[in-house]
Amino acid sequence: MEGALGIAEQKCRRYYDGYRTCIERFPETWHLDCTKEKDKFTKCAETHPLITSIRSQCEKEFKKYEQCGLKNRDSLQNCGEEYKDFEKCVSKVTAAIKSENNKQT
Repeated sequence: MEGALGIAEQKCRRYYDGYRTCIERFPETWHLDCTKEKDKFTKCAETHPLITSIRSQCEKEFKKYEQCGLKNRDSLQNCGEEYKDFEKCVSKVTAAIKSENNKQT
């Protein structure tokens, strides 16, 4: 998986796996039964340095995508351009951080 969600999954694998397993165990009531697992995954993702960089540097792109999603809840395919813009920003931030890390080593 790629993009922002893929980064969150990779950096917070243990919490993501716990959340995913809970959803699989409770397919009908996961939104009620898996709040602890979701909160752990969210907290990890929100505090990881790479993800906080993405959040701050791609805020404008994410907000556009989020607004489009809210307007098009039943047809997210209408938000393809907004999603591409957000993912393009994520790629730039990720590449910049990798480049900076390579300079330090």
